[in-house]
Amino acid sequence: MSVNGIDPNSPIPLYHQLKDILKRKIVNEEWPVGTLIPTEQELIQEYQVSRTTVREAIEELVNQGLLQKKQGRGTVVTSTKVVER
Repeated sequence: MSVNGIDPNSPIPLYHQLKDILKRKIVNEEWPVGTLIPTEQELIQEYQVSRTTVREAIEELVNQGLLQKKQGRGTVVTSTKVVER
């Protein structure tokens, strides 16, 4: 049974499922460039996953150039196009 698009019984790792959900919101511009994404705590509650899962998903999106962590501000959308680094 999937909770907000996350299927704990899927062979796909939870962080990967979460990354795909967040990526879709960015690419579809549900979260336009410059948008602060929800906090780790909000994502944990919304998707019923661990802090580690949230951090891994966000880290992957940072590495793809879609998000940037801003000290003291949060994580902001920097692009809607994936840039492999």
